[in-house]
Amino acid sequence: MAAPKIEIHPAANLFPMLSDDEITELGKSIEKHGLREKIVALAEAHDDRTDYLVVDGRNRLEALRRVLKLSDTDIIKDYISVMRESGTTTAEEYVVMANIERRNLTQVQRRELAGKLAVMIQERQKDKEKSEKVDAAAAAAAAAGVSRRTAADAAVKEKSKTAKPKQKAADKPKPEPKPPAASIIIGRLDTLQEMLLKPIPSKPRSMSTVKYLQTWKVAELNQAHKLASNIAEMIDVVRKGEKES
Repeated sequence: MAAPKIEIHPAANLFPMLSDDEITELGKSIEKHGLREKIVALAEAHDDRTDYLVVDGRNRLEALRRVLKLSDTDIIKDYISVMRESGTTTAEEYVVMANIERRNLTQVQRRELAGKLAVMIQERQKDKEKSEKVDAAAAAAAAAGVSRRTAADAAVKEKSKTAKPKQKAADKPKPEPKPPAASIIIGRLDTLQEMLLKPIPSKPRSMSTVKYLQTWKVAELNQAHKLASNIAEMIDVVRKGEKES
């Protein structure tokens, strides 16, 4: 038969642990005076063993393990009290009720506690039938000593903390890098030069071309060729500058 294990119920993590020094002092006190309150746990039956989930007494458990050097088997035998969950008291509610006055919490801490507890209760009963579910916010509020609205608002904030980040939209294909300004200038000047130096057709194919040629005077053609020559010089200067850089 496998040895039983002691683990911590998630609800017990609603409250912080004592410091190392405080746990050491607690262990020495238990060693001298005995354990005044047993550790409360839920029993989980398996085929070959029964494990225990601690709902109240994490610090006592740690003190027994660390200071008194007790095994889980010995702790289960002498220091564990088994809790039976009911329709009116869940493990989560028991944890809060057992610790709320002991820890002397502020109103802000009570509100945060109520939010965490409400979310925990909602998660715990999400697969239950509607008729079997309890009002998580109301149950958390009663346990933490706050109003239902306060517990409900705190639960919304708590959910937003643990919500999964939204998936990023599919990465858009990266645009091709833009060519340097000099290359853009060269491309445009090359095109313009080709247009200006393009030979005029000797046999126009349409009336629009005929009209166009009639307005194209010899002086304008000379000016166009001169402009093309200037453009060619500009292209050479730009290319030379790109090579040097």
